[in-house]
Amino acid sequence: SSDAVNGATGVAVAAYLGLPHVAVVRRLDYDASGPTATVERELEGGLIEVLRVRCPALLTIQTGMNEPRYATLRAIKQARDKPLEEVDLDALGLDADAVAGAAGSQIRSLAPPEKGRGAEMLSGSPAEVAARIADIVKERVSA
Repeated sequence: SSDAVNGATGVAVAAYLGLPHVAVVRRLDYDASGPTATVERELEGGLIEVLRVRCPALLTIQTGMNEPRYATLRAIKQARDKPLEEVDLDALGLDADAVAGAAGSQIRSLAPPEKGRGAEMLSGSPAEVAARIADIVKERVSA
């Protein structure tokens, strides 16, 4: 993602809007009478956390939560004829420093990593593999 997979975009937008935020949501039940949402979110190690959040709130959704609805060919053709409105930062009451990314960083380019040496497959008992990993780390740190 454009925030370098840091999960910062949702948090930043929620903070800017003054809304509560829940990340990595995999299930959502909305109760309009509250108005609240009960959400399940995925934590490290496969743990699931269930939270209730007051709405309006900003939720970032886990991939695969819903089946996407694809536009029909007719809708795509109609969209081509509609005007595209461009809104600049002044119209939104923002300046470039406020939206420049984490600590003012900007992505200048994206590229796949250079191919390095291949992976070394380790075999042996867990103790032997652990010892070999320790040796590799020592070699690379001292290099």
